[in-house]
Amino acid sequence: MDFTVTQRFAASTDDVLALYTDPAFFVSLAPSDKLATPELVAHHRTGDSASLQLRFRFIGQLPSAVLRFVEPAKLTWIEDTTINVLAASSTSVLKPDNYPDLLKASASAVFAGTGPTSTRTITGRVSVPVPIFGRKVEGAIVEGLTDYLHAEADAAARRLSTDG
Repeated sequence: MDFTVTQRFAASTDDVLALYTDPAFFVSLAPSDKLATPELVAHHRTGDSASLQLRFRFIGQLPSAVLRFVEPAKLTWIEDTTINVLAASSTSVLKPDNYPDLLKASASAVFAGTGPTSTRTITGRVSVPVPIFGRKVEGAIVEGLTDYLHAEADAAARRLSTDG
């Protein structure tokens, strides 16, 4: 299942890129009803490239049908993101810590804007190769990702307004 989310900021593209390459931003995010605060696994910055590996943990409620296939405590994954600051773009891959055959997810983002406003447009794909339930689970994951990205953008906007 494909998805697209556009985040809008009252800040320059350079300021937004600086925030999204700062691991302190992500580990300061408040948990939601479905996701714990991300844990920093690794961060590297080399010239105009940054990479972040963040571990996410699902803490929400799952339907009983899903509980037949997965153990909630094992729903953790690494989001492996590489940001090219010069190209104002990034790529991300979700790597499940458990159940690697049940989730394939990746995304790319483009940072754009002129002057004091900018956007970050994320396009991605989620695949859950499970007969009968797969498409429904994909929809739930995309809904959760979209909710997370909107909450992340709100937190980024607050941070950018206090930093600027």
